Amino acid sequence: MQTEELFSIVEKKWKQEKVLQLKDFTKKLKCSNITIRRHLKKWNSVTSFTHKGSYYTFAKIANFSKNGLWFHNGIGFSQHGNLIETITYFISSSEAGLYASDLFELLHFNSYSILSRIMNKSYLYREKMFGKYIYFSTDTIQRDIQISARSKLNQLILTEEISTTKGIDILVEYIKCPNVSFSELSLFLSKRGVIVSDIMLYSFFEFHGILKKTQNLKP
Repeated sequence: MQTEELFSIVEKKWKQEKVLQLKDFTKKLKCSNITIRRHLKKWNSVTSFTHKGSYYTFAKIANFSKNGLWFHNGIGFSQHGNLIETITYFISSSEAGLYASDLFELLHFNSYSILSRIMNKSYLYREKMFGKYIYFSTDTIQRDIQISARSKLNQLILTEEISTTKGIDILVEYIKCPNVSFSELSLFLSKRGVIVSDIMLYSFFEFHGILKKTQNLKP
């Protein structure tokens, strides 16, 4: 069977199903996996970045969004490459770095193991800010820009969520009970009508440089 005939068969199937696995091609075309993969390259196919790259779609079928992603029945395709390449792209091109939760929401998956693998290969830079790890570009210039932007963003968020009055209440309560945990401090404050989470307390103490001097305060 000629390549044109094979493509005609596959194109029809692709339009019906949108995405196909390798086994779907071999059943339909009765070709070996090696032959199918060779044809898929010629046919401008796109491999999924989810499901271990086991799904394929036709480039003309994939309705990519502005960020270069397309999802069909939970299967993700990216114009930026495989999963590692896609993660690296979004983190490196972000304005202020990305938390793992931001990345998972964007890519519709939740796996810290893949981030560990990327870190081990030195594709990303990770730094702890306000008690949470955030991922930045490995490019020094880009990373400095991202960290600066993130610091300003965190400062803005913290300023909006903890007013001057509430900040004073936190410090007054801490002076009374300097050896309590953040959870306990949060509870004591709530009894005074000051509602602030233990995570926000951690951020508040770290932001104001108190955390380093306060060894007894634990999340």
